[in-house]
Amino acid sequence: MNNLCIGILAGFITAGLLYILSIVFKNTVTPWLRSLFYQGPDLSGSWRGYEKDSDDAEHVSNVKIIQKGSDVTLVIERFKRRSDHSSCHRVLKYKGKFYSGTLITLYEDVNMKNLIIGAMVLNLSTNNRILSGKVMYFDKNRGKVVAPNYFLKRDT
Repeated sequence: MNNLCIGILAGFITAGLLYILSIVFKNTVTPWLRSLFYQGPDLSGSWRGYEKDSDDAEHVSNVKIIQKGSDVTLVIERFKRRSDHSSCHRVLKYKGKFYSGTLITLYEDVNMKNLIIGAMVLNLSTNNRILSGKVMYFDKNRGKVVAPNYFLKRDT
């Protein structure tokens, strides 16, 4: 009976260790290997967000991009409302992939006040300094899905 209990306990311990190792491998080793062999542009760093692509466009957000291989995470701190450009403070966290010059992400409102979720598709310019495209989400005030333009310009 004692050997049976020791065997069962050893099985649980082994299963737990294998589970922890699989999580470490999935979240640490695999992304590291992908970034080691990744050959595309590096988007990592600070960017500024705009709603228009012009010299007089108003700066509406600060963006931090973290890239590991083709996996990309963006944290956008928005300080101007899209509707009337009044002051606000929202933090949005985007996660996605970057392939063939195109960044495709899903995001959610980190503050979770409005339970907003959406997507963003941006294309990288040839000089690797501007990402331009669309942000898509359901606007509860309008009662429909909207897709405004969005531009990111790399800080110098």
